[in-house]
Amino acid sequence: MWSKRLAEQEWNAADAAFTPGSGWKFLGDRFESWVGDFAGVKLELRLQKNGQVGLFPEHLHFLCSLAPVFEALGCSKSAAHILNLFAYAGLGSILAARCGATVTHVDLSKTALHWCSQNIALNGVDPKRIRVMAEDAIDFLARENRRKRSYDMLIVDPPSFSRVSKSQEWDLEDVIVQLVADCTGVLNSQNGVLVFSSHHQALNHVVISNLLTDAFSDRNALVESRALLIPERAGRRSLPAGSIVLCRYGEFARISLAG
Repeated sequence: MWSKRLAEQEWNAADAAFTPGSGWKFLGDRFESWVGDFAGVKLELRLQKNGQVGLFPEHLHFLCSLAPVFEALGCSKSAAHILNLFAYAGLGSILAARCGATVTHVDLSKTALHWCSQNIALNGVDPKRIRVMAEDAIDFLARENRRKRSYDMLIVDPPSFSRVSKSQEWDLEDVIVQLVADCTGVLNSQNGVLVFSSHHQALNHVVISNLLTDAFSDRNALVESRALLIPERAGRRSLPAGSIVLCRYGEFARISLAG
């Protein structure tokens, strides 16, 4: 809706452009994959039919802002365990593992999990530090509750809609209350961190902040929320890209998204 900041020749210098319904258009030599360096993490990126490449820019910004959280967990105890749900191609899990934590990485897409395993190897991370699970994250979280499993930190980035199978699907609006309840069940009752991001228009950072404030009221949790933004490289404008909420308590209460 607002005007372009870059000159037309810079737009025309892109290697590829994606148009929904038409797919990728190559403005130079055709390619399918490449390796990028993001906050010291190497990721293999690939052009997908749906326009994705293996990294969401807004995820890069908020995951890098979690460095103080990962470092605090890594320093707190050698067995610090993180559960990363809807974890995609591995950036968050690799950042956490490099700080000394053990990560359970859950995603329904086997393609994304194979992609994650390749990125783990690309970064020389000990594969024992990241357990990769091909499951629906909501079903997995419910089972972990029944098993009485406990984690020190949860990273939750659910899609607005998911088709688990031909006969099973869900909308985030319908499952978010139970999802938050199950998060409280598996998160360490004394010291814990929950990072919840959403791209659902109705479930913005205010709504999610209210849900988490209620759910963790008995733990005196501090809840910090904000819009998830992609900042302009040269200028003061930002592209809105969802919401992020940080909930923390116990020895991690002092941590904030600003570091």
